[in-house]
Amino acid sequence: MLAGFTTHNAGTFTQAGSGIIGSTSDKLRYTYQTLTGDGEISARISALQNTGNSSRVGVMIRDTLAANSKEIFMGMTGSTTTTTFAATCYIGLAVGSDTAQNTSQFSNVSGTP
Repeated sequence: MLAGFTTHNAGTFTQAGSGIIGSTSDKLRYTYQTLTGDGEISARISALQNTGNSSRVGVMIRDTLAANSKEIFMGMTGSTTTTTFAATCYIGLAVGSDTAQNTSQFSNVSGTP
């Protein structure tokens, strides 16, 4: 794993890191603050460098800082630096499972039309 960095300038974070996100021993560059109780995080991904199939960038909530921590990750993957959608596209909630029906719940859902 290569050493990474995080900088903040004029409201923009620039972050560099390597490693795998989403395995039982994930390694990544993670810039964080602690959260007690309910909270939320959102960010506009303004650039994704194409470094191959394992490129990932996004927001994350982790249970601990251990490599095998439970985590929630929402982000982008792959080789695109710009994703352009149609003027009318779809936003929503998703759930899936490969073996059985998955029944889950969402609360405090909001969107910006």
